[in-house]
Amino acid sequence: MSLCPNPSRCELGATRLEMIVVTLIVIVLAVWLLHTLRFYQELTEKTVVENTIVNLRSGLRFRIADLILKGTPERQADLTESNPMVFAEAPPKGYLGEMRAPRDLPPGSWFYEQDRAELVYIPVLKNNLSLVDGTQPEKLRLRWQIKKAGKEAGAMAIDIVLLTPYTWF
Repeated sequence: MSLCPNPSRCELGATRLEMIVVTLIVIVLAVWLLHTLRFYQELTEKTVVENTIVNLRSGLRFRIADLILKGTPERQADLTESNPMVFAEAPPKGYLGEMRAPRDLPPGSWFYEQDRAELVYIPVLKNNLSLVDGTQPEKLRLRWQIKKAGKEAGAMAIDIVLLTPYTWF
């Protein structure tokens, strides 16, 4: 027995209006999902960059401690011209090495610019990244350098210092 009293007039399946509504809902959900995914990808990139710098600082501090324990704390000054990546256990993904005035490098690249003695990162996602002054240059590069930070407890303080202050989120 059929539920439809007149099978020739009963429609099987969804109407056009129902299909349009379902399609629109799926499109809206897909756009929202892609936007959210992009947000979390950028947040992950920010976290990776900041953790890389923290790890490099730790490596630098271990090197300074080693110099102090060996009785040669005066050699800390030599570290200011060093590539911070030498203090990493392993370089981060995208590290291209030491270069002199590089031109076009892909986003996500780390490199040490020898002429300026700076560690540089080229961000991939920049929707929520800007310089402290509010600008967002087309070719934004984040830069760090090992510098003397003064004296602490009679010893020279050396740190990896951010040269391009930024806000990311």
